[in-house]
Amino acid sequence: MSTQNLSVTFGIDNNRFEVFSVKSSCLPCSYEDLRMSHMTLALTGKQQDIVDHVSRLGRVESIYQLSKLVGRPYRRVYDHVRHLRDVGLVKLVETRKGGRRQTSVELATQKVRPRHPELSYNRIWSCPVEKVDEETFIASVLTDPSFEDLMACVFHYGQDEVIRVYRLMLEDGELKPLIAAECGRILANIEIGIARATGKNAAPVRPH
Repeated sequence: MSTQNLSVTFGIDNNRFEVFSVKSSCLPCSYEDLRMSHMTLALTGKQQDIVDHVSRLGRVESIYQLSKLVGRPYRRVYDHVRHLRDVGLVKLVETRKGGRRQTSVELATQKVRPRHPELSYNRIWSCPVEKVDEETFIASVLTDPSFEDLMACVFHYGQDEVIRVYRLMLEDGELKPLIAAECGRILANIEIGIARATGKNAAPVRPH
């Protein structure tokens, strides 16, 4: 019985780690590296939207103002900002204005997180990739899947978001049966790897 090993190397700042896939299992070489990188990169679309707004403006005077900019309830934005602070993407700066204390939001680093992850090759040629929305970008990888590029999408957008788009495409009949099966296998492998790295039990990836 033959096995095929696939090695994928990701770089986060100056730290690097490898993830190996051996047939039906995804085995991280370093559990701590995978855990930390997953926490840092797996942002939801709404969290990424907050980072994009703060990046464009440089500084938002308050979380209340930020909630108005993104058009979402204050409490939800507050929770997202705290998460982004905890993973080191934004910082909160307390200031006083007109005798009142407020907390402004700034990027914690000058490095701007790209809108989409870097892939092994470009699948969208009709327009600049920066103008492509998140769901379309994920769908382009699911239509022509590879382990490393689906892994990059999971780390960038979050596992739940990639699986959500996968299930939508299945429901709409946008994936050929063989492609759908390949995507399901790869996503299951990635889920197993993340579960092992974070000490959680992996739930099987199902279409519905």
